Amino acid sequence: MPFAGSGYKFYRNVRDYGAVGDGKTDDTQAINRAVVDGDRCGKNCDSTTIKGGLVYFPPGTYLISTPIIQYYYTQFVGDPNNRPVIKGSSDFTGIALIDTDVYIPEGSGAEWWINQNNFYRQIRNFVFDMMDMTGTNWDAGQQYAATGIHWQVAQATSLQNLEFNMSVSNSEGSATAVGIYMENGSGGFVGDLVFNGGNIGFRAGTQQFTATNLKFTNCLTAVSTVWNWGFTWKNMEVTDCYIAIDCTSAGGLDDQGTGSIAIIGESSMAVGSYFGDQNNPKVMVQVGEPGDKGVLEISDMLFTVKGAVAGTILMEWRVHESTQGSAGMWDSHFRVGGAKGSDLQHDNCPAETEGTTKTYCVAASMLLHITSQSSGYFENVWAWVADHDLDPNAPGLPTLGGQISIYSGGGVLIESQGPVWMYGTASEHSVLYQYQLSGARNVYMGHMQTESPYFQTRPAAPEPITLGHFANDPTFSDCDTSSKTCAMSWGVRILNSLDILIYSAGIYSWYDDYSQVCVPLESCQDRIFQTEFTERLWIFNLFTKGAVEAMSPGGGYTTEISAWLELSAMGSEIGDTGSGNGERGVVYIDPSVWEAAEPEVQCQPPCTLVMPPLSLDTETTISFPLYTTSIKQTYVQTRTSDIFGTTTTIIRHSIDTIPTTITIPPVTTDKINVWRQTFTSGEVDPKVIEQTSSIDLPLITMTVYVTEIVYPGGQTSTTLAPITSTVTLPPYPWSQTTKDPVLNTRPTSWYKGDAFPTCTSGCGQKCKLFCSGPCLFCLPHGGSSGEGGGGADDDDDDEECSTQTASSCSTQCVGASCTTSCATKTACSAKGTNTAATALIAPAYFMTVEQW
Repeated sequence: MPFAGSGYKFYRNVRDYGAVGDGKTDDTQAINRAVVDGDRCGKNCDSTTIKGGLVYFPPGTYLISTPIIQYYYTQFVGDPNNRPVIKGSSDFTGIALIDTDVYIPEGSGAEWWINQNNFYRQIRNFVFDMMDMTGTNWDAGQQYAATGIHWQVAQATSLQNLEFNMSVSNSEGSATAVGIYMENGSGGFVGDLVFNGGNIGFRAGTQQFTATNLKFTNCLTAVSTVWNWGFTWKNMEVTDCYIAIDCTSAGGLDDQGTGSIAIIGESSMAVGSYFGDQNNPKVMVQVGEPGDKGVLEISDMLFTVKGAVAGTILMEWRVHESTQGSAGMWDSHFRVGGAKGSDLQHDNCPAETEGTTKTYCVAASMLLHITSQSSGYFENVWAWVADHDLDPNAPGLPTLGGQISIYSGGGVLIESQGPVWMYGTASEHSVLYQYQLSGARNVYMGHMQTESPYFQTRPAAPEPITLGHFANDPTFSDCDTSSKTCAMSWGVRILNSLDILIYSAGIYSWYDDYSQVCVPLESCQDRIFQTEFTERLWIFNLFTKGAVEAMSPGGGYTTEISAWLELSAMGSEIGDTGSGNGERGVVYIDPSVWEAAEPEVQCQPPCTLVMPPLSLDTETTISFPLYTTSIKQTYVQTRTSDIFGTTTTIIRHSIDTIPTTITIPPVTTDKINVWRQTFTSGEVDPKVIEQTSSIDLPLITMTVYVTEIVYPGGQTSTTLAPITSTVTLPPYPWSQTTKDPVLNTRPTSWYKGDAFPTCTSGCGQKCKLFCSGPCLFCLPHGGSSGEGGGGADDDDDDEECSTQTASSCSTQCVGASCTTSCATKTACSAKGTNTAATALIAPAYFMTVEQW
C-alpha cells in the first residue's frame, strides 16, 4: 500500500490485537480491532484503493458474540492446513458471524456500501460453527436467523475453502440457520464450500455469480435463489437435503422468478429412507412449479440413485417454455444401478433366473415425468435401468456374466400438452413401460429407442411394482394364461393423445427370462407398441425386434412399418378397452348368451365385449369364394448403355404390381368365432348390436418371380430370383351386406352397467390380428370394407422412357398342392399401379443389433 503512509500495516494477525482463539474467550472486539486498524474504509467511505488489508487468523477457535465487520478492500485468511473456527456464542446477536455490508439501524435499508460497488473482498480457509447459536436473534429492532456470512458484494470478491456447520431440525423445531446470505450485489466467485445441516445452505441473490465445488449435506434446502440475472453452478453435490435448488422466488411485481437456468455437468443421486417407500413416491429433481414459464437449460447431467430407493422419481419436469424451445435438456442421462457407488451392482442384485425378486433391488418408481402443464426440448437423453454391471468388481468379468436384475416402475411418462420435442432419446428396462404418452398433445419424437427388461417374464409385469401412483399404469390384467409372454413391459404406450409425430423408432425385446432362444423366432413378447383412443398419430419407420406384434391394436404381425398412418386423421374413440390401464375394461361374455330367448349384454363404456364362439351341432365344412388382390414385387435392374461413345451403367429400382387370385381351401370346424363389440363413451343404450362371424383362413404360401425382361436392341436380362412368402388372409367374411342369419336369430341388446354375463368357460379370445373387423388393415369405425382389388395409377409420370416387356408369374400353394399363373406387361421399368394391397409380401430376415 504505497499511498497508505508510513507505519501502515497491510498484513495483520488477529493475535497481535488480543484475540485468544481458545473457544472460551470472546474475541469479537480484538478481531474487529485488527480489521479497522489504520483508519480504514468503513462507514461513510464509499471505496478506496489506498488502505487495503489482509487479516490472518492462526489455527484456533474464535468465539464471537456480534458480527465481525469486514471493511472495504479486505481479505480474511486462515491457515489452509488447520483451518481456524469462527464460533458463534449462545447469546450472539446480529445479521451474521461476518458482515460485509452493514445495514444502518432505522436507515430504511441503507447500508455502509453500495452493494454493486462493494469490490475487493475475500474470505478463505475457515470453519463456521453455528451449533450453539439460537435459531433467531434480535438486533436493532430486526430479527435475524443464525447466519454464517452476510455476503453482499460485487466484482473481485471470493469465498474459498469454507465449511459451515449448522444445527438440524429436532423435536424442538425446524432448523433455521443459513450458511451464506446474499440478497443482492454483483460479483463474483465462490468455490470449495461445504454446508452441513441448517435450513438453507446458500441463500443467493445477485446480478451474476459463479459457484463451483459446493457440497451440501442434511440441509432442508441446499440452494435458495432470491433473484439473479445469471448464476453458474458447477460441481454441486447434494446429499440428504429435501430440496437441492429452489428457484421459485418471484422476481418482482411483474416478473416470473425462474427466468433462465442452465445446469451443466452435475450428478444428482437419490439416497436414503426419504426415497425408500414405493407407496409414497418422492421427486429427486423437480424442474419448476406448475405454472412456471421461462428459459432453462440442463446439460451434461447424470441423475442416479443409491441402494433401495423404490419411491424415487428421478426427475419431474414442470416448467413450460416462454419462447419456442427455451426450456430444454441436452446430453443428460438417467441411470439406475450398474455402477460403482450405486450399491446396485452384481454383488447386490445379480440376475434372478429363478423368478424371485429382491426387494432391495427395487430402485425407482419413475425415471422422467413430463407433466401436463410443462413443455420442453430434449436432446440425447438416455433413461437406463441397468441390465449389467458397468463396473464389475471381478477384473475381466464379461458383460453377460455381470447381468443384474434392477427394477424400476416406469421409464418416461409424458402428459404434456406440448410442445415437446425429443431428439435421440432412449428408455430401457423399466418394468411397466419405456415410454408412455397419456393424455398428451403436440409431441414430436425422432429417433427413439426402447429395450424390454431381460428378466421378464419371471417375474411377469407388473411385479414387483406397486400400481396406481401415476396416470394409466398398465395392469396387464388382460393377459391370460394362454401366453406367458403377454405380461411384459410395453416399449411404447400412446393413450388418449392427440397430434403425436414419431419419426423412426426402434422397439426391441431381446430376452425372455434371460434366454435369447426367442430372438430368431421373433417371439420374446407378444406386444410392444400400444395405441388407445388416440388421434392424429403419425408414425414413420417403426421397426421392432423380438415381438409378435409391432403395433397393438391393429397393424398386424410385421417387424417393420415404414409409415403407419391409421390414426393420422381419426382414432380418438378407437381403442382396446382391455389395455389394463385401470380405467377401461374388456368384458368376456359367457356362451349362455347364445341360448337366451332375449340376449342382453352389459359393460360400462368405453368398453369392449369379447363375444364367445358359437358352437355348431356337428362339424361343418365351409367353402369360400376366390380372393382377388394385388401383390408387389421389388427388384433391381442393371443396364449398360453406350451414349455418345461413353459407357454408362444404369441401376433402377423397380416395383411390379401383379393382380393375383387366391383359391382358398375349405375349412372344417365345429364352432364359429364372432367379432368383438366396441362401445365408446358417447354410446346411448339400449342398443341392438349386430353379430358378425369371423372364420380364420389357412396360411397361403406364394412364390412371385419375373421370368424375363426384354429391352430394345435385343438385350435380355437373366431370370430374377423368386420371392416366396406366406400370406395371412383376413378372416371371412371380408364384407357383409346382410345380417348373419344364425348369429342374429334373436336380437342382442346392449346396456350400460356392470359386466354381464361374464364368462366362466368356453370364452372367446382377444383379437390379435385384423382386430378392426372384416377390412384388412382398417381400424374400428374407420376405413372401408372390401375384397381387395386394384385401383388407378396416381403417379403422374409422363416422362419419356424405354419400354420393356416383362413376364410376371405367381405360384400359390396350399399344403402340397400348387398352381402357377403368368401375365405379360409392357411399361416403363415395369412399374405397377398404386393399389391398396390386401396381402403384404415381405421377405423375412434376421439382424443383430448392439445390446445395452
